[in-house]
Amino acid sequence: MAAVPLRNFDDFLVRRRSLNLRLNLSSEFPLRSIRMEISDNCTPLSANNESRGALVVFEGLDRSGKTSQCGRLVSYLEGLGHSVELWRFPDRTTSVGQLISAYLTNKSQLDDHTIHLLFSANRWEKRSMMETKLKAGTTLIVDRYSYSGVAFSTAKGLDFEWCKAPEIGLIAPDLVVYLDITPEKAAERGGYGGERYEQLEFQRKVSQHYKLRKDSSWKGKQRGNLRVYMQGAPWIHLNLVKYFNTGIVVALKIHLILDVLLLLMLLTTTNAGSPLSSKTDAGPKSRF
Repeated sequence: MAAVPLRNFDDFLVRRRSLNLRLNLSSEFPLRSIRMEISDNCTPLSANNESRGALVVFEGLDRSGKTSQCGRLVSYLEGLGHSVELWRFPDRTTSVGQLISAYLTNKSQLDDHTIHLLFSANRWEKRSMMETKLKAGTTLIVDRYSYSGVAFSTAKGLDFEWCKAPEIGLIAPDLVVYLDITPEKAAERGGYGGERYEQLEFQRKVSQHYKLRKDSSWKGKQRGNLRVYMQGAPWIHLNLVKYFNTGIVVALKIHLILDVLLLLMLLTTTNAGSPLSSKTDAGPKSRF
């Protein structure tokens, strides 16, 4: 039986208790590559008539809870019977990733431009496998992606245009979940300070550069501490302050997971009323 299309974002809450999930995205949404330009559509990759997996990225400061929440989402999707994998960047298992790991653990010193290019190369060396997995119908939940690379390097003072250039051509995500926590609260979490970038003043700069990437023309829907931006690859912005103020360290509860899944359902609809579809839009745009 065909799924009934979601009319708009407000349908999310209506369907939360009667979730009939169609996670795989239809051929109406082919894989696209990042172009890093707000005004331009992402470049479509080769056409594929079959459904594909979704690329969901989690972003945020160090110790914001990304890894934990990625794991919870993967477990939830596996429980629903979906083919899903958890990926992390940097991938420290590769030769490039090992160079990055040595840098992050203060075992080596590298120029800021060099380490930025290594982070990007680490994503590029996984691109072919990522495309293969997605086209085979596997959904990928990714802990950090291109947006981290640009935010962290521009926080060091590197030029924004230069930082985003190596990311052009990577596969564009279908959804980005940004976990927004104050640097001060992140610093209170266990194990903080064990790696190079886990310094309070630097994390404050990174937070500012994440937020600088929000274009003033973006339109968002507010749902309590959840804000969803619908231009480009849609971003779910979760403010974690509430959870820490009430002593709840686990930020992403089941209701947010359902919001993520329902937004993915919205991506699969083709009705004209969808905020992600229009006659002039060829597909999701880049975040930057």
